[in-house]
Amino acid sequence: MPNRAPLDLSQLSLRSLPGRGADRAYVVGGSGSGKSELADQLGFDWDRRYWNKKGKRLILDRKPRYKAQWNINGTKATRRYKNWDHGPLVYGSVLVEEPRDLEMAWKLGYHVAVCQGDSDSDIPRMLAVAEEYHKRARASQPQLLQVDECLLFFGPTGQPKGGNDILKTYVIAGRERGVASIFCSQRTKGLPPSIMEELNRLYLFRLDYKDDFKRLQEMGAPVEMEDVPTEEHEFMYWTKASYRDLWGPYKLDLG
Repeated sequence: MPNRAPLDLSQLSLRSLPGRGADRAYVVGGSGSGKSELADQLGFDWDRRYWNKKGKRLILDRKPRYKAQWNINGTKATRRYKNWDHGPLVYGSVLVEEPRDLEMAWKLGYHVAVCQGDSDSDIPRMLAVAEEYHKRARASQPQLLQVDECLLFFGPTGQPKGGNDILKTYVIAGRERGVASIFCSQRTKGLPPSIMEELNRLYLFRLDYKDDFKRLQEMGAPVEMEDVPTEEHEFMYWTKASYRDLWGPYKLDLG
């Protein structure tokens, strides 16, 4: 591997998530590799860059991991997270439970909505929120869908849980609505080939299973085992615009 390059988030995020939302990014890596931290930085950077353009971000959080700041009724959401000792607070965000909450969130001036679930029984509701977000999307406005641990939304053979294929719609037709997307997962196994083929940005952290890197080739990524990072918070970056090049490794600086 070449020497590590310092992480230049401003350049990296601008390349990977332009304002028109044409790109579909995939952040993948084993537990503790740093993938969630990078996804967080990309999301926060999106909010910062597109705040004045009324950019919107929806986070689907099945694990759940994130802490929303507000409830849709205007009260602080701290009570929901009183027993949590993990996950970042998403400043300025509102918790949405149902599709109708999205319209209220935007009318109240929120830029970030968080939809969470504690079990598979919550997935149909969460995907209904994502469907409403896609339905209301406009190409003239920057919008981002961020899906944490996206494999939790699919069965072992790649079928969508709850029967709603809206996440596939985002990667296949999201650009028509001006919606960018970030999908984050620990493994590649279980993500449908139709999604893998449409993702065009790759952030590759350490993989814990040797078979996982083969699925990345469905994206067209020229990944070999020697390209896969081995250290925590180290990642490779690739875009279909470069076709043959894996850039990096970069080192995520959390200091």
